[in-house]
Amino acid sequence: SVAALADSVLEGNSGTTVLQYVVSRTGDRSAAASVQWDTSSSEVNGADFLAGSRPYGTLSFAAGESTKTISLQIKGDKTPEGDETVSLRLHDAIGLGTAIGTELATTSLLNDDEYGVVTISALDASLLEGGTGKVGFRFALDRTGGDIASAAHIAWAVNGGTANAV
Repeated sequence: SVAALADSVLEGNSGTTVLQYVVSRTGDRSAAASVQWDTSSSEVNGADFLAGSRPYGTLSFAAGESTKTISLQIKGDKTPEGDETVSLRLHDAIGLGTAIGTELATTSLLNDDEYGVVTISALDASLLEGGTGKVGFRFALDRTGGDIASAAHIAWAVNGGTANAV
């Protein structure tokens, strides 16, 4: 079975952040055993890992051993992005009476970049054009993560559509 030592960690802006997973072996431990492991994420790519590629390997237990730790190093960055997740999966266990209990553990990398992430949403999906005067659409900006005490500047533009500006 595998378990993450932390459900979530701050990504960091430089250096590395270590994700740790404990792999436990139960049952008959009188002989050596091994299990293969790999990592997956829809947001974190191989370049985000210190090694430069998505880590994987084989974890070997000597006779009598019941736990091992796998440590993954993630590079910190200042790229504004959302929270990300990394999963470690166990598969292909080999050894006397070896079976995989919990095969997947996940850790969230929490965005801590200085400016955070800004999202925009329309408060008015549509408006009647009206006869005279101007009609204004309203939008909401939501800034999450990062240091909200720091100023952030957003460049924006109106594009496309069939309406003519007045």
